[in-house]
Amino acid sequence: MFPEHEQSDHVDHKYTESLKRQQLRQPCRYILQPLENKRSDAQFFFSQTFIDYLINDIIIKGSWDSVICIGCPTIFENLNRPCYKTKLHSYLLDYDYRLCSFYSTKQMLIYNMFNGHIFSKKKFFQENFLSKIKNCLVIIDPPFGGFHRALANSIEKLFQSNDDIQRNLIVFNPYFLEKWINDAFSNLKMLDYKIEYTSTSSLNLCRGKKGSPVRMFTDISPSKCPPLDELNYKYCFECDRYTLLTNQHCLQCQTCPSKDGLPYKHCSLCQRCVKAERKHCNKCNVCHLPDQCMTESTKRKCPSLSDDDDEKKKKKN
Repeated sequence: MFPEHEQSDHVDHKYTESLKRQQLRQPCRYILQPLENKRSDAQFFFSQTFIDYLINDIIIKGSWDSVICIGCPTIFENLNRPCYKTKLHSYLLDYDYRLCSFYSTKQMLIYNMFNGHIFSKKKFFQENFLSKIKNCLVIIDPPFGGFHRALANSIEKLFQSNDDIQRNLIVFNPYFLEKWINDAFSNLKMLDYKIEYTSTSSLNLCRGKKGSPVRMFTDISPSKCPPLDELNYKYCFECDRYTLLTNQHCLQCQTCPSKDGLPYKHCSLCQRCVKAERKHCNKCNVCHLPDQCMTESTKRKCPSLSDDDDEKKKKKN
């Protein structure tokens, strides 16, 4: 930020004039553009629809007295909006130095979530914030290629001097990283809700036919998390949770198996659910796509799966 008389020094940069108070209260929505350096600080902002859902249907209805937002400034800046009528204490930990122009150390600190280092003065955060809260919700939106065990260690380090604080956790990550997240956070469960980001976010370009790959991983009971909408989700009584409308419960596996929303089927030979387009191959004893049979040393066509396809082609000719 700079005064108007210094405007000539910034003609080569994008800037916004005559900022209003509402814009200053929500810099990510009105002023700042998401960082797009994919190697170091790629940044994605949540859609306003999802932010409204998270605050109204989960945060306000919970029993927390405070919220710590790590790497998710859009959620933090919305928590204090009058329309939500929240009385929660909130604090932002983020690596984006641009936010220092809008928040003091009483509201945020520059923080590296993977090594737990705080770059700003942390006296207020430790003595005035953490010492006064009892039940905290921690919301984390980490870089998707980050080391999850390091993240878990940083969270423990953050609360080590106040280990009497009860806390719940929400972590946003793609569904295909579930294995690594569960390895670092053993008590987190993945919800089936597809998390949307703003249309300006480059992540939306990778959505494809399955929609957003990002999911919520949380230790909050899934039954206490209402669906994002009633059109695309249903309640599964066996799992006691909401799931995608296309996700069919498997009686053998005792779960709703689909992670991406596409249909699954149970393979009695593999003793697990697999994607519907896959077939069981007696040669390699796994389910896979046609013509993708794996041998010990090479990848070649699988006769047991391709014979039917060849016969169909002959009939067409």
